[in-house]
Amino acid sequence: MDNEEAERDFGWRVETPITSILEEIGTHAQRNPDWLERSGLVKSRPEPTSHQPLELLSVVIPCRNEEDAVPPAVEHLYVELRLHGVPHEIVAVDDASTDSTWPVLEALCQRVPPCVPYEIRGRTVLEEPSL
Repeated sequence: MDNEEAERDFGWRVETPITSILEEIGTHAQRNPDWLERSGLVKSRPEPTSHQPLELLSVVIPCRNEEDAVPPAVEHLYVELRLHGVPHEIVAVDDASTDSTWPVLEALCQRVPPCVPYEIRGRTVLEEPSL
């Protein structure tokens, strides 16, 4: 997919390329080497011994009552990752929504092939022991 296809098929124009965003994250990480560990999001781990190419990037998007917001978010992410040749899957988790998020996700994931919908019924993700 190129910029022209992205604009034609999804109405997206790339204004900030993902390479710029990743570069900015890398710069921040170099200046603050322990920022992820301090945040509690990632535990300290040893440096990899070899550089292996990325096989698959999995992006998980929580979608509780997000019927209007999730389509543009998933489409934009899909377009950006495809434009840059990043192998990926987008897991959209409907977290016990009370609106029409689930049918919107089902339709969206038919249009966006790497989108994988996951529905949690009745209990939120914080209450779901399997996640």
